[in-house]
Amino acid sequence: MQLNVTHRTNAERLEKHNRELETALAKKTEEHKEQAKALLLLQDDMLANQIQLNVLEQKTEALQQENETLVQRLVAKAAADADKMNDANAFLER
Repeated sequence: MQLNVTHRTNAERLEKHNRELETALAKKTEEHKEQAKALLLLQDDMLANQIQLNVLEQKTEALQQENETLVQRLVAKAAADADKMNDANAFLER
C-alpha cells in the first residue's frame, strides 16, 4: 500500500512539473512570437529608412549637380559682363 501511495505521489509531482514546464514553454513561445513581430517591425523601419536615405542621397546629388551648373553659368555670365565692360572701356579710351 505504501508503495502505491509513493508511486501516486511521484506521479502527481511529475505531472505538476510537466504542467509547469508546459506553462513555461508556452510563455517562452509567446515571448518568441512577440520578439519576432518586433524584429519584423524594426526590419521594416530599417528598410523604409534606407529607402528614404537613398531618395535623399539622389536628391542631394541632383541638387549638387544643379548648383554646379548654376555656378558655372554665373561665372560665365560674370566673365561675359566683364568682357563687355572691358570692350566698352577700350572703346571709350580710343
